[in-house]
Parts: sequence; C-alpha cells; structure tokens
Amino acid sequence: MLRVSDGSAWIRAHDGPGLWYGLATLAQLLRRPDKQGCVPALEIHDWPAVMLRGIHLDMKGCQPKFAAMIDFARVLASHKINMILLEIEDRMVFRSAPGVAVRGAFSAAELGRFEEECRSLFIEVVPKVQCLAHVDYILKHERYRTMREAGHPYQYCPRNEAGLALWKAMASEVMEAMPAGRYFHIGADEPANLGECRICRRHSKADSYIYRVRRCIEHVANHGRRPVMWDDILRNLHRHMTDDEARRTWDLGRNAILMYWAYGYGGANNEFPFLPPYLDAGMEVWGASGASGCGPSWNQDLPPFRERALNMGVWSETAARFGLSGLVHTGWTKIASADPPAEPQEGCWTTILYGADAAWAGRHIEAEPWMEKMGKVFWGLEDVSTLSSLADAHERPICAESAPAAASQRERWELFCALSGLAAHRKERQRLIDDWQMYRAALRAGKLPDYRLAMVRSHLDAFERARRSRMRAVAAALGRFYTPATVSSYLESRFGIDEEIIARLKTLLKRSSVK
Repeated sequence: MLRVSDGSAWIRAHDGPGLWYGLATLAQLLRRPDKQGCVPALEIHDWPAVMLRGIHLDMKGCQPKFAAMIDFARVLASHKINMILLEIEDRMVFRSAPGVAVRGAFSAAELGRFEEECRSLFIEVVPKVQCLAHVDYILKHERYRTMREAGHPYQYCPRNEAGLALWKAMASEVMEAMPAGRYFHIGADEPANLGECRICRRHSKADSYIYRVRRCIEHVANHGRRPVMWDDILRNLHRHMTDDEARRTWDLGRNAILMYWAYGYGGANNEFPFLPPYLDAGMEVWGASGASGCGPSWNQDLPPFRERALNMGVWSETAARFGLSGLVHTGWTKIASADPPAEPQEGCWTTILYGADAAWAGRHIEAEPWMEKMGKVFWGLEDVSTLSSLADAHERPICAESAPAAASQRERWELFCALSGLAAHRKERQRLIDDWQMYRAALRAGKLPDYRLAMVRSHLDAFERARRSRMRAVAAALGRFYTPATVSSYLESRFGIDEEIIARLKTLLKRSSVK
C-alpha cells in the first residue's frame, strides 16, 4: 500500500520486495509531478498478478560490459522485474571447456558478483546452459568434434558420454559461480538432428531425447535446484519426431519446470493450446513471450513494438488467468553462432518495460497510451510528435537532437535513436541497389546519359556521407554499453555489405561516358 498525503508518503508491505516495489511506484510518481511540481494525494493498493516476472538477458549476440550489465539489472528492478534468465553460452570462461570462451568473456567471479547485485535488488538469476542442441559455440571447435551428432556441430549426440560429461561440468561451474539461485535452465529445445548418427539410429528419437534430457534434469536436481526446460519437443512443434514419440517425452515435464514459448510471429497465433493439457498433466509451467529477436528479420535493430506488445500482453493475461508461477519475456540477440547480432537489448527498453508492466498487471495494456507514458517517465520526453512516433521507431527514424531525453537516460535514448536511424540506411542502400539494377547495362556500355549519371553519383555521394555519420553514431552509442567485439560484429553485420556495393558502383561509374 502506498499513501501520499500532507506532504509525506507512507509505504506498507508484507516483505522486503513489497517495500521495494512501493518505492519503485513512488519514484515513478516523483518523475511525473503535477503542474505545481507535486505528487497529488493518493492511495494505491497494488500487488503482482504473476509472482516471477522475468526478462531474458541473452549475451551470445551482444555481450554487455560488466558495469552496464549491473545497471541493466538495476533498471529492471526499478520496474519490478524479479527474475533474469541469463543466456551464457561462450561468454563465461569455463575451466572444463578450454577454448570455448570468446575474448573478453566474463570470469566466474564476475558472474558471481552479478548474482549478488541482483539478489540485493530482489532479482532471481536463472542461468541457462544448453544440454543438447544450439551448441555450435562449443562443437564448432575441433577438440569437441567427436561429441557431435552425425558430424553436425549444432547438436550433441545424445548418447555420447563425453558430451554429457562436458555439459555436466559446465553446468556445475555455472552453479558454483552463482550459488544462490533456485533454478537452472537446461534448454533442450529444437534438436533437429536426432537419430542421425550410427549409434542413435538404433534407438527411437524419443528414446534418445529422453535418455539425454532425463540425466541433465537429474544433474540439476542433485545440485538442489529446480531444472527448467523448453517445451517445444513435448508439443512436437517442429515435427522432429512422430506425435506418439513426442507424447512419450511428457514425463520429462513432470520433473522440470516447463517453459512454454510462443512468440506470436507476425502478430498471429497468440494462443497457447497446450497450456491446459500441460497443467492437467500436473506440470508446472512458465510462459515465455518474445520481447525482441523474434523477427521478422534476424538482423533488425529495434523490435516491432505493437507486434511484440500484443504477444507479451496476451501471455501476461494468460499467465494470470491460469495462475502460472512465472513468465519470462525473452530477448534473443543472436539465433545461432553463425548468425549476425539481432536487436541489442539496451535498445529494446520499449518492449522490456511494456513486458514488465503487463506481467505485473496480468493483462494486455493498450500500446499507444502506454508508449506515450513510457516516453515521458523513462526518457523524460515532452515533444508530442516524438512521443507519437516511438511505436514506429523500428521503421521510421527518430532524431536524438530533436527531442533530447532526461540526463539520467540520455545515453540509452541516443542508442535508441541511432538504431532507429538504420531503417533509413537500409532504404538508402536499396535505392543504390535499384540504381545499379536499372542502369547496370547502360553503365557497362558507357551509354548512360549525363543527367542520369549525375543522379546516380548524387545518390552514391549522399549514401557514403550518411553511412559514415551513422556508423559513428551507432559505434559510439553501442560502445557505451557493449564490448568492443560486440560493437565490431554489429557494425560489420549492418554496414559491411555497403563497401562491396559502393566499390562496384564506383567501378561502373568510372567506366561510363556518354557516347
């Protein structure tokens, strides 16, 4: 309960987290006082609709600097998030897996300090280490090739004992580094290569899947933690096995928390038909929505807000209605090791904070009014046109200078605007490609008239100037939050192809002359 009256504020709560959430509400009110600079007299009785409200921090595509990761958790806590699903992959230095960690990966001690900071903010850290598929970050290395399923670096052979021993050692290291947690996520999703190797062909796909995953569940339970796993095999989402085989895997869901992921791709299929059967079978289920990294492209820069808000809102309503104990809004910064970085999560505060509010309220919140409020409270924006354009920032650029944000979030605002500007960059690149396609033959033959030559040169010069400016802006904005390797990878994936386009078009222009 929060009461503001007679120049004072009172908060009453049952426990420490409740007091913290009351302070968070008061802080939001103080950031938006009335015209007299005051918080009006009021009384608020509030509580969460979903007990565990999580955000997925995926480090494999965009690794934050340590200080930025701590600040990320602090912002989440100020918006009443109390769980972080931490996707580790090759961003920790493992004693048991030499050669796997990237340069600049976190030490076990650093991840331990991160967990301690999160605990002080009433945030539960749930570390995740994939136990079967999505392990090309390990198996791409020559020393681990014998653990592959039929030579595929994407997936462990589920009957390879060395691979299981490696996973157990890595999982144990993570639990040792972050000893306070109650949960551990084993992944176990999308094993596309089941049953392909000589040994696994002797067994059904379901048998091999169960054989591996059951032992991983037991390993986590033996460390005093609740195992968490993705649910897609149980509902046979990708048709990796027959329906009868998939049904046999349901026993696994009775020994682990089942994370039901459904991202509402393209704004459709925001329905979760397997939820009642899971619950009827006695399984504990957490929902998993998609806050970012869920398309339509795997290398977009900002999430499509309305599409993501719809998915998160429906999941929040569903979690509250069915009494789910947890809901995580996932944010993927890379799909697999071979893929480019997706949206950096420091640019995704619109969807992250929408997900936080929706999970607390247990309902879908109308997107446009919420976005206007968020722009005012989080970024300190006042400009009406800027506030009204935030929901479309993934496809319509916003200029940081036209609407400077509050000093406390200025760097995040500048990153948001820099990423928004890449939508214009893609359009301008496409214009160059269109010029190349339309006039290629005439350029090669030296028969393009001077007025069209001038137009193409003008487009090319403008593109190069804008490209240099945008690269500087993106590099500077990303560099405040992410490691140099992340910044370099991001720039290459967004701007690298430009060099080839520019060079080829310049070559054609040099050869051209009016006949």
